[in-house]
Amino acid sequence: MISLKKIEGRILRKLVWPLALIQFHGAAIWGRDYFTVQVSSGELMGTLRLKSSCFDQYICYEPTRTWLNLEDLNDIISFIVDDECLIVSAVTSWNDQVTYVHFVFEILGTVKFTTKTLRGGPIPNHHRDMNESEFAYEVVVGLPSEKFRQIINHFYQPGLPFVEAFVIDDEVTFRIGPYEDIVLTTAGGDCVIGGTYDFYRVVIRIYLLDCPDSYIAASEHCNTVWLLQSEGDSPDMVYFPLGELGNFMFYRNR
Repeated sequence: MISLKKIEGRILRKLVWPLALIQFHGAAIWGRDYFTVQVSSGELMGTLRLKSSCFDQYICYEPTRTWLNLEDLNDIISFIVDDECLIVSAVTSWNDQVTYVHFVFEILGTVKFTTKTLRGGPIPNHHRDMNESEFAYEVVVGLPSEKFRQIINHFYQPGLPFVEAFVIDDEVTFRIGPYEDIVLTTAGGDCVIGGTYDFYRVVIRIYLLDCPDSYIAASEHCNTVWLLQSEGDSPDMVYFPLGELGNFMFYRNR
């Protein structure tokens, strides 16, 4: 059984929507330190990870996993009004086939409340369970989220698998094929770059995979978007920090 409470429930509104734009169904996972929602569509993996510390109460007696309709989950969370507290609990059946997720919307300072319930099922075999905490990165590029949205809108076309970012120590160049480059420099204050060396160029791929709206929606929740690249086995990642709440992570599911 799990239980969590967020007094300022409105803060959670629309957080599931970027993932629902990738896939209508996804895995909801309650662990001891995080509540995670994961989706995958073809090669694209999207994750919303919320820290247990961002909730006013977070109880997880044992890890709980279920498969939910994310459009329904987004609609329910978006139901929260400004003066409501959100309480969520989940109970799984004895055979782990059904999980009932209960939502209570409590008007602060009163005894009034409303309830809603979602029914979840077992996570299907085609969903690949990824543990992003095992990823490690050396090269990071940070850019304003507004600039990131401009880049996605500038380059995207149907069927485009990725946009490439060519990174050196003081600039990053975004490019696809013959399209005009977009160049950001650290000297101009356009971006922040770390982990590169002089005369060493790194290529980071932003895997859009026909889901540009998901990237744009996630970027609207943060001020800075980070592009991450590993010299090891970790996939290129687009990382959207949500402050004390947690983060979004989008990457190629290899």
